[in-house]
Amino acid sequence: DLGSRVRVPYTPQHSTFGTLTEWLGSGLQNRVQQFESAGYLIEKRIKFLLSSLFLLYASLYMMLPVLPLWMVRHWYCSYAEAGAAIAVFGLAMFLPGTFNSYLIDTFKRKSVCFIAIFLFVASSLLYPYVATVGFVALVRAVQGGLFSVITMTTGSTLVIDVTASRRRT
Repeated sequence: DLGSRVRVPYTPQHSTFGTLTEWLGSGLQNRVQQFESAGYLIEKRIKFLLSSLFLLYASLYMMLPVLPLWMVRHWYCSYAEAGAAIAVFGLAMFLPGTFNSYLIDTFKRKSVCFIAIFLFVASSLLYPYVATVGFVALVRAVQGGLFSVITMTTGSTLVIDVTASRRRT
């Protein structure tokens, strides 16, 4: 009979976590308190940096399927020419690789990153004014080099700058 069963209200001493903590001892309690006192895993500055990187990557990768089709349809160039103009971006990403460390060590990281992002956005605004496949390849080469600098500064150095020292291993 379901009506005759006694129901026990929820109280903290009946919680599973409390009994698990008692069963494992005080070691788990100490680790939980250390974790809670350390603060948030993802701080506000990291959230801002990750969201800006997400928007940068999204804007870059949204152009990959659209730009070659636009070149073929409006300029009547071949798919090979359009693909070559797009592939220049990937090749240009490796060119400033040897100079990235020099830039970061010589100049301030944030200023290198902000200048690279500004130039990347400015070069993106040139697409309505391009008239030839060669100019698209040139703009893509500039964007590839700048994207390499942006990836290096944000991926390895700015993340370290905004991460709390207690979170670094």
